[in-house]
Amino acid sequence: MEIADYIIADDRVLVELVLQGDNIAFEYLFERYKEAIHRLFIQRTNNPLDADDLLQETFIKVYINIHRYNPAYTFGQWVYTIARNTFVDFIRRRQEDLPIDDKFTAPPSNNPTPEENIIRQQQRTQIERYLQAMPPRYRQLIVMRF
Repeated sequence: MEIADYIIADDRVLVELVLQGDNIAFEYLFERYKEAIHRLFIQRTNNPLDADDLLQETFIKVYINIHRYNPAYTFGQWVYTIARNTFVDFIRRRQEDLPIDDKFTAPPSNNPTPEENIIRQQQRTQIERYLQAMPPRYRQLIVMRF
């Protein structure tokens, strides 16, 4: 098959050629989808090295399982599904590698501490005292504003 034939061939035709043992057809499938899948992994991991590893792992799975490809779906959908599942497995492995203390630690609370609550209450009381000392006309302006 000529190079031009590979370039214009439909994904399903290339898959058929791969199933017949044509590795060049797989190279063309890889070239068609590698950048989109790599961008997906970069967005999800924010780490180019992890994205490279995930891309390689995805296309190894594609190559090993290409006989399971169902032509009812587009090849791109099938590759994307494998990529998504590969990413989920990556996240699970990363979680398994964490020490148990890191897995179950709660995030820091945004709630004020008891000391901060007391300080806020004291400030509020002081502001209310100042408001009571103001002439009613000015007090009403401040209350309406805040």
